[in-house]
Amino acid sequence: MYKMLVIDDEPRIIDRIINCISWEQMDISIVGTASNGLDGLSIAMKEHPDIVICDIRMPLMDGISFATEYQHHFPDSQIIFLSGYSDKSYMQNAIRLKAVDYIFKPYELSDLLSAVEKAITSLKRLSPQKSSQEDENLLPELLYLVDFSAKLEGFLREHPTKTDFSKPFVCILVRFHSGISFSQYTQGTLEDALEIQRMLNCCYKDFENIIAQVFSGRYEMSKIGSNYLIFANTSEEPGNTSLSSETIEKLSALLKIASRTSAAIGVSPIFDKSSEIKAAFQTARENALSSFLAGFGQILTGHSDRSFAPGHESREQFCSCLEKRDISGASNALNDYFIYLSNCAPEYISAILEDLLQIAMLVNNRLQTSPFRLISEFIHQAISLEDIRLYIQHMLSQYLQELDSVDDYGKIIFETEQYILQHLGDALSVRQIADRVFVSHTYLCFVYKKKTGKTIKQFILDARMQKAKRLLLDTNRKVGDIAASLGYANQNYFAKAFTAYYGTTPSSFRKQAGE
Repeated sequence: MYKMLVIDDEPRIIDRIINCISWEQMDISIVGTASNGLDGLSIAMKEHPDIVICDIRMPLMDGISFATEYQHHFPDSQIIFLSGYSDKSYMQNAIRLKAVDYIFKPYELSDLLSAVEKAITSLKRLSPQKSSQEDENLLPELLYLVDFSAKLEGFLREHPTKTDFSKPFVCILVRFHSGISFSQYTQGTLEDALEIQRMLNCCYKDFENIIAQVFSGRYEMSKIGSNYLIFANTSEEPGNTSLSSETIEKLSALLKIASRTSAAIGVSPIFDKSSEIKAAFQTARENALSSFLAGFGQILTGHSDRSFAPGHESREQFCSCLEKRDISGASNALNDYFIYLSNCAPEYISAILEDLLQIAMLVNNRLQTSPFRLISEFIHQAISLEDIRLYIQHMLSQYLQELDSVDDYGKIIFETEQYILQHLGDALSVRQIADRVFVSHTYLCFVYKKKTGKTIKQFILDARMQKAKRLLLDTNRKVGDIAASLGYANQNYFAKAFTAYYGTTPSSFRKQAGE
């Protein structure tokens, strides 16, 4: 096994690195951790790690000084730098030391995994005896060489692949997630990372069989961490820039095999030059990564390029409602905010997670007795954005129960509005809602009107129109799809209701907002 040392002055960073990945499955053994370069050097001189993940700025001895000293004795060691700073001098020193990678905090696990894979590839070239025949695969080294065109062309000549990169090809990244879902959190049934890895190993052959059929054997496939990476030649019609719907349908069989876990498939456009290997990989990776926002169980051929702005209108509304102890309003605003977040570009996931952690802590700090532990860990390890939404909504429910000012009437109203917000796409009736909150429909109408000053039907209309507004502003969904998602069987009827409410048609509203 390759030896790895982790050095960082933030304990949570060390814990995350150690626990985020099943390193044993990658033939890596963690031989030690340290909180500064001096202690790290002491461990390194004793254990001789092959790979070192090292922070740049640390007390006693910084990362550059550590790497300079250690590589003097062990020049083949692979250094991966972590940094919260983009200091030019640090990056120049990292280049001088031939660091494997320079990763900025907060980082994506996929970036860390990619850097470690790159380090292993380099170690295998330096020490061929460490590489067994069965572990040999071309794709990690291929990705390593994409930035060096001359070396890449030479590599392809020396190592013929089943994929001809001078002909139309695509990159496919199958992304598995071994994080925490909200249901697992509430039921206490977290999956063992080793079990996930075992399942990935078992699925590999079934995946390969389907890929071989779809692309007529013209493919290269490798398992890299918790991903399957595929490059394959296509037989699409000349001029096509993406896989056909028929081919996508055939690939959907892969999702059935992976139904026991959270998986998504990112597919790149069609390329036809070896110089475009990196672009194909990056696009497939970004599409697969967007599954965190859009949801797993999908084949993703594109993603939103919408930027993320923390000061969104619905976020401000959420904070305002929370301050007023208007839990129903806060819950509604939170749902609107998540609609916005789900349509942001995947490059903003890290910033989105930090923002959601702030929101979760804002709610948690209001709880007199909080049952929530390791909040940061859940937010950063959640399988999807939807799981985080459910988690924060659960926190709001806990807060509601603690509010002394909330009487039985208030609880009935909260439960009524929550049910409506969760079923806006259904044909809602007052009698049906009353059954759900265990009161008669006449009593529900009386209480709701007395406490809020409006009818339940008016709240349903308000909620549908507000969500329609958010969907029109924050997504690219068609008007007909939005109408259907809000319980309108007829698009024209939805358009009339929207026009009566806002004074303009849905299409004009979207157009005016974009100007």
